[in-house]
Amino acid sequence: IIKTNSITFFLTTPIFVGMAAVADSLIPLLLTDNWTGAVPYFAIFSLYWIPYPTQGICKHGVYAKGVSDVVLRIEIIKMLINVITFAVALFISPYAIAVAAMITMFCTTALYMIALRRIIHFSVKKMLQGMVRTTISAAIMYIMVRIVGILDFGKMTTLIIQVAVGIISYLLIAVVGKDRNLVFCINQISKMKKKGHKTR
Repeated sequence: IIKTNSITFFLTTPIFVGMAAVADSLIPLLLTDNWTGAVPYFAIFSLYWIPYPTQGICKHGVYAKGVSDVVLRIEIIKMLINVITFAVALFISPYAIAVAAMITMFCTTALYMIALRRIIHFSVKKMLQGMVRTTISAAIMYIMVRIVGILDFGKMTTLIIQVAVGIISYLLIAVVGKDRNLVFCINQISKMKKKGHKTR
């Protein structure tokens, strides 16, 4: 569970964070400047999906143990949190509604992690350590991409440079930090290439 989540989180988090980082360039390019008002919402809902893979892994872990009633309870709690946060955010602003949805996603993921921990007794601390490390790397990448976004090279050129800087900076951080997830991914790619050569 820990290894699967760590690798999945390592691969998916920079994608969601990257989408939030390039929102200012991407939305006007795809939908014209008339949609610039949607940029904050696009960024929030990009970040909204960050914990989703972890939630899915933990949920399937609970299902695998044959305790689907736990999933039902968590989904009921999720619905209650959704209703409460939405009701509060409704009186604040549409922006607050988007933030409330993101908070609900993170809270539900935490509930699934706790539930799975009680069933199979894995180290939540160890899982969170890997997630925090990836989050820090993605945050640094976000800052680098946003800095590039300040420079005006034209919409398409800026977006391309942002994507390139994002990928390079994230990989460099992983290399310098000797991230085990990167090593694992490289090893898997090497194995796939070797298998491909053997089948020819």
